[in-house]
Amino acid sequence: MIGLCAEQLTDWPKATEHLGYARAHLPLLADYIGYHAASAAYFAHQPDAARTLAAAVAPDSIVGADAEMLVGDVLRDANDWPAVAAHYEGYLKRRPHGPRRSEARYHVAEAKEHTSAPPADTIALYRRITVDDPLSPWARNAHERILAIATAFQLDARKLEAETAGEHIARGKVLFDAMRNPESERAFDDALSDPKISVGDRCVAAYHKAQSRFKARDRKGAAAMFDDATAACKAAHDADLEIKSNYQAGRSYAFVGEHDAAIKRYQAAEVIDPKHSYADDALLREAEEWTSLATRQDRGDAVVAADPVSRRRQRRRGDVAARLARLARPEVRRRDQLVEETDRAGATRRQLLRRGRTAVLARPRLRRQEADQGGDRVVASRDPDRAGGVLRAGLAQPAARDRRQGLRRDHRRDLRRPERLRSKAPAFAFQPRPNGARRDSPARSRCSASASASRPSTSSRSSG
Repeated sequence: MIGLCAEQLTDWPKATEHLGYARAHLPLLADYIGYHAASAAYFAHQPDAARTLAAAVAPDSIVGADAEMLVGDVLRDANDWPAVAAHYEGYLKRRPHGPRRSEARYHVAEAKEHTSAPPADTIALYRRITVDDPLSPWARNAHERILAIATAFQLDARKLEAETAGEHIARGKVLFDAMRNPESERAFDDALSDPKISVGDRCVAAYHKAQSRFKARDRKGAAAMFDDATAACKAAHDADLEIKSNYQAGRSYAFVGEHDAAIKRYQAAEVIDPKHSYADDALLREAEEWTSLATRQDRGDAVVAADPVSRRRQRRRGDVAARLARLARPEVRRRDQLVEETDRAGATRRQLLRRGRTAVLARPRLRRQEADQGGDRVVASRDPDRAGGVLRAGLAQPAARDRRQGLRRDHRRDLRRPERLRSKAPAFAFQPRPNGARRDSPARSRCSASASASRPSTSSRSSG
């Protein structure tokens, strides 16, 4: 811990000393401590010790990748560019999707640049960073190196950085996953504007362009884009994206209230491949759209209920919706059964709560009347559950009947909801706000008086 604290305080020699000692005496943490010791030695200008410690870290350790990158830093400081290129190329082969991949690619291109490699090869390495990781700071550094190489060799930088349709799509997918929706839509649009784009890439670009607009919450604009993507994917014989395009088009049209168009898109998604994972979802959403049509009143155009033909069509739509809902998923029926069971359980619970509340509220009133009432009320106050039996036993006596009616009346009065809980009362009833902000308010005056009385005078403080 002393070594880690010294590392945070940039006291590199002290950190190297303590971390080296801890590494030798804590073998279970040797990899972790060894990497931090190597990093401290590197910043303490001890490259040999740093390289030795970093090379000793196991590659599969949690800090294995960082240790390998540290060895590359030592090689770059030594200007051993062939070794640098070989080291980072090996890193990318061992960890093709590992951390700090763009940094390793940049250092490979940098090493190639120092070993007098052809400019085209170096620029190609830099361009892969700008395409595969456009949001990384290494992409900006790579772009600057491309401009510098183009200037040094008198090349056309714009032509060198021109992207193909596939590169536009690759960069757009990275932006798409990062929720940079306007940028990703623009990248896919650039891919679609390439006259050399393949049929398959046109399908992929059209679908992701529409999906970028959909994620940007522009459902109306995305609907037409998904229709274009459906046509493109049908031409490319890509059933997966064709189904997804139809499904997303249905969602877009449903959001803007075009239920007929949404139903057609959902039906198209169901027909292409009934075994697709989106097919049952499309069937369920189609049922929801039929339900919306069956229960919808036309918005100002005409009243559906006034036309017998429209009424029959409405009932038929309701029947179709019910059939589709039953066919869509068996989970729907299980969900309905669970809801019914939950309702029954809730009703039973409410009855028990109401019964218990009746007994609890009855006790205070009965206890107050215990002194001047008959034995029946005494029994009822001590045990509300026995009150009914006692009263039923005295039905034949008029006096007992009167006492029973009085007991019921008292129960009703106790169970009556307070004024603040009645349905006719307003939802909120705010109490008058105390006017404590005024300087002349009584409350403020009392507080000021009490405070002045408890506060010692200036003379007493100075003398004390």
